[in-house]
Amino acid sequence: MKDEFAMKIKAKLPRILLGLAAVILLIGLVYGLRKGPARARNHIPRPVRMASSVLVLLAALLNARRHAGPQSSYAAAGMACGLTGDLIMAELIPLPQHVIAGMLAFGSG
Repeated sequence: MKDEFAMKIKAKLPRILLGLAAVILLIGLVYGLRKGPARARNHIPRPVRMASSVLVLLAALLNARRHAGPQSSYAAAGMACGLTGDLIMAELIPLPQHVIAGMLAFGSG
């Protein structure tokens, strides 16, 4: 009985992580909107955006681990490139031309 429950949770974990990432983004957006129009450039706080990107990557990695085939591995690699692009664009990875480097990281995924 316990093993069945654990297997069901493992099967649903990627979806749970994606749902959590969406909820975190929505909460961050609501929080950012409360700050007013002076911060109209970036409504969602940086830690919230990075946490969401990490959760999406974890979901893709779990999905790739569960499903055999190149498609899920390609999706996980693309999400890793997306996280790298997010980190560069947020200037957490310091580069002199962070916009161009971030776009290249996103494009490589």
